[in-house]
Amino acid sequence: MIEFGVLVLAALGLALRTCLSLIFAAAGVSKLRDPAIFERAVAGYRLLPGVLVAPVAMVLPFLELAIAGALWIEPLRPAGAAAAVALLLLFATAMEINIRRGRTQIDCGCGSGFASQAISRLLVLRNGVLAGTAALVLAAPDGLGGLALANCLVAGLLLFGLHILVDLVLALIARPTRSTRSAWNIQ
Repeated sequence: MIEFGVLVLAALGLALRTCLSLIFAAAGVSKLRDPAIFERAVAGYRLLPGVLVAPVAMVLPFLELAIAGALWIEPLRPAGAAAAVALLLLFATAMEINIRRGRTQIDCGCGSGFASQAISRLLVLRNGVLAGTAALVLAAPDGLGGLALANCLVAGLLLFGLHILVDLVLALIARPTRSTRSAWNIQ
């Protein structure tokens, strides 16, 4: 019989793994849908020599998709979770470097379209939380089946929906419209 604490950790790990894999899959797909926008975002950070911008922008979406898949393949799950931690901390560091340089109006490159947003400390914090999530996935045991498995998958989908909602709110806050600027007395 599995101990209650181990069962809770396994359930949490599965829900977080579901959420994290969906985040990485959505990020990779959105970058592949418009590679030119993502390449401009990578260049905007001004952290790489010009000759490396295009190759890095081309490889990163596939790395994100590989991480999303590796989180579901048992022998690869630890490597996928460790790669997720490393990549999220790398993204957070790149944002923090630019924030300290006073360059906060660059596109984060997190996704394209309606949810694109400028870098901020909130995004640095978000990536730190996601890196912690990936570390929990790395530490979580397996052992769920049946209804518990289904419930955890649904919980992961709900967490992913919450992540999307938070990103949309952050994007709206970062880009207030003319009417919200006047309502909030923003110049």
